[in-house]
Amino acid sequence: MAVLKEVPLATQGQTPEQGITLYYVYDALCGWCYGFSPVIRQVEERFVGPDLKLEVISGGMIGEDRAQPIGHMSDYILQTLPRLEAMTGVSFSEAYKGVLRDGSRIYASLWPSRALTAWKQLYPERQREFATALQKSIFVDAAPTDNPELYPQIATALGADADKFSEILHSESNHYSTQVEFQFTQELGISGFPALVGLKAGKFYLLARGYTPYEQLAETMSSYLSE
Repeated sequence: MAVLKEVPLATQGQTPEQGITLYYVYDALCGWCYGFSPVIRQVEERFVGPDLKLEVISGGMIGEDRAQPIGHMSDYILQTLPRLEAMTGVSFSEAYKGVLRDGSRIYASLWPSRALTAWKQLYPERQREFATALQKSIFVDAAPTDNPELYPQIATALGADADKFSEILHSESNHYSTQVEFQFTQELGISGFPALVGLKAGKFYLLARGYTPYEQLAETMSSYLSE
């Protein structure tokens, strides 16, 4: 497995003495990440414990400066979805496919990324759960991601206090923390999603790039943890 970096970057205070951190680098708008959600759930259930924690990082796939109506690539996405569904087992709703066919909706990564960052401040141990809920709101419920009111609804459905969540969501500190995650992704050299990176003994290891079946990833994880 490849070593990405040998010097810790913006690791949010993580040190080699604190065990191993798995960084799941994803984007809420990434369909392959949605397909990867059952895999990362299995990884969390099997491997995460006192000496290994999971950190979900938003990669910032579509910046505000690059956001445009989805129609510019909807044909490509619609052609890809059958293969994605067959490979991963997830389903994209007819409502979402209707959004693609209409082509007028604009998607950008910032607001869903800010929502995840806010959630992590309240429930750091439930990051993967919220990331999956975000993607279900997009790919199943066909919710518009540019509506900030969407995210307190998702958080409330998972048990959070809506007012507390909204306060964090709209804060300047939360916006800054989200930008730090985007920068962290760039420093790791990751431009495609999903990706799984392990930090152990001061080194970042690339464990998965792109969709990876659980059986294959479990073998990689077992080898990585035994070294």
